[in-house]
Amino acid sequence: MQRTPAAPLMRKPLGGKPARTPVVLLSLSVGCLSQAGMHSRATPAVAPPPALTLHLALAAPGIVTSNSVAVEWQLRNLGQQPVYICEWPGIAFSRAWDCPNGSEAGDGPGYPDSRTLARSYFRQLGPGESLIAHTRVDLWPTPTGKLLLRAEFRSDQDGREYGLSAWKGTISSAWILVDVPRDETSNSCEK
Repeated sequence: MQRTPAAPLMRKPLGGKPARTPVVLLSLSVGCLSQAGMHSRATPAVAPPPALTLHLALAAPGIVTSNSVAVEWQLRNLGQQPVYICEWPGIAFSRAWDCPNGSEAGDGPGYPDSRTLARSYFRQLGPGESLIAHTRVDLWPTPTGKLLLRAEFRSDQDGREYGLSAWKGTISSAWILVDVPRDETSNSCEK
């Protein structure tokens, strides 16, 4: 896992008021599958093409007892036209939680500087096709026993040097609530 700090990210916490959170990068490589009929709950951070959605789900419900949780994420083309995407830097995750003093804490995705990419980093998603992966996301106890988790996918380049017109931007999933061990002595709220 590679961690790279980035600029603060705005989010809407459990209490409803915006909070600034530092960001962290987690990179993965994934495969492409066609999944017709899957429902998506996307909340875009930056306006993506109207046809792309990002969905995040826990692989198994329940209280997390280890230091990570299994998740599935899916970037899906709901449109009628193919969309090229750049798989680098790809997927990353944000975490947020409430603190006993009423403040919020969290971290989120940050990304490395752009670099020259080979043609193999660009993938076409046809209508109804999805980029799907299963991975584990690091978690920890919080004072409330609740933690919010969100996925973010970044397509970094447009591929014009290969004659492509790939979507370039960022899309985020909706926040999902994860039950984690409760630890009021945890330093997760210290700044």
